[in-house]
Amino acid sequence: MKYVDYDYDPTKNCDRSFKPFTELVNGEWRILEEGKDCSARCFYTIDDMHVNHSKWMQPGPVDCEFLEAVCWEGEKEIYGYIHTQIIPK
Repeated sequence: MKYVDYDYDPTKNCDRSFKPFTELVNGEWRILEEGKDCSARCFYTIDDMHVNHSKWMQPGPVDCEFLEAVCWEGEKEIYGYIHTQIIPK
């Protein structure tokens, strides 16, 4: 019989003070930190094996279920997040 440690927490060493730089609410994405250099792009599924993405865009309304947001300091990417939303059909 295999021993299972039910108190094990794989996230116990993670930085829990993380604050997101962007958000997607009610179909609109925005930058939460004033002065951050951020862009986002939509990902659209074509079928089970293919995905298209939009061009990088500034904050505003989006019509996609998957949105990649990225922020930079100079040339270095310092933040990346995949936002999701369900769009009724």
